[in-house]
Order: sequence, then structure tokens, then C-alpha cells
Amino acid sequence: MHLINSKTIEVLDATLSGVMNHDGLIEWYINLDCDIAEFDGINTSPRIYLERFEWGIFCIEEITNKEINIENGSSLSNNTMLPGERLCCLYAFEHQFLDDNQISFYLKNEDLYIKWKAKNSNMYPERFEVDVDTKIDFLGINLGETKDTETAEKLIRFDTSGLDYYKEDGTLYLIPEEK
Repeated sequence: MHLINSKTIEVLDATLSGVMNHDGLIEWYINLDCDIAEFDGINTSPRIYLERFEWGIFCIEEITNKEINIENGSSLSNNTMLPGERLCCLYAFEHQFLDDNQISFYLKNEDLYIKWKAKNSNMYPERFEVDVDTKIDFLGINLGETKDTETAEKLIRFDTSGLDYYKEDGTLYLIPEEK
């Protein structure tokens, strides 16, 4: 079930991905795009997202073993909402930080699912409560400016078991192995 303020919403697209930074650490991105919903007589397409989060996991198996708990979404970016900052937000009518985040992942029939509960930080017109449990696609990890696997293997601070190197348009990725 996917709820915002007890209103059932449809999640159109849910993705989990990572980007390797210059230190070889993975910054994680979670993006949930929702269908049009009406709140206070206004139609909007909510988006729930976490960007550039340093999760502290070191292999893909840990995705389902380590929850993400973020008390104040604004603390990730020192209360600054700018492109390129670490963000934990809900977009409904405007971008708002999310608080009391409880994010976890689990496997069901070999598919990855996400549970995300949170509340937006803004009280006007009302405080949004998010409660989403949906299938999510793991897209893989973008290895940034790294151009070859040898350099990537030296830099990355992540066990690449279960992932394959893939290059497209000059960009190197780690993507889930074909089953």
C-alpha cells in the first residue's frame, strides 16, 4: 500500500542507484515518482526522494540488512535545498524536507522492495505523512569519472560481488548480474 496522508497513491517509478564519489565511496539515490493525486482540491504528482546519501554499506547484500533512519532531513544539507546537496525530501506542491524517516528494503519473490515512512517538515497546509511499501528497481552504480575497470577496482570501497562492469557512452557502471 502506498499512502500520503491516508490517501492511496500509485507509485509509477521507484529506483535505487548509487554514484561513486572521488573518495571511492558510494552516494545513494532513492527516487519514488507517484501518479497524480488530489490534496486540498489541487492535483499534484508527488515525488519522494533521497539524494547523495552516504549509507555506509559495503556490498549489495547489505541493502536488505541496514535500515536508513534520518530524524531531520534538513540535517543532511545544513537546511539548504540546492541542486547537488544531500537531500531527503517530498515534492507535492513544493520541495519539503522529510523528517522521521524509516527506510528499509526487503526481498519478495526475488524482487527488491522498499518501505518508507516519514513526515514532511512543513506544517502548512497540513503535515504530510508518507507510508510507502513498493517494488523498487536497483539500477546499479555509476562509477563517475572513472574510465576503466582497473582504476575503478582500485578506487571503489564497495564489494562488487553480484555486479558486472558495463560501459555506455564513455561512462562506466556496475549493474546487477544477469540471472
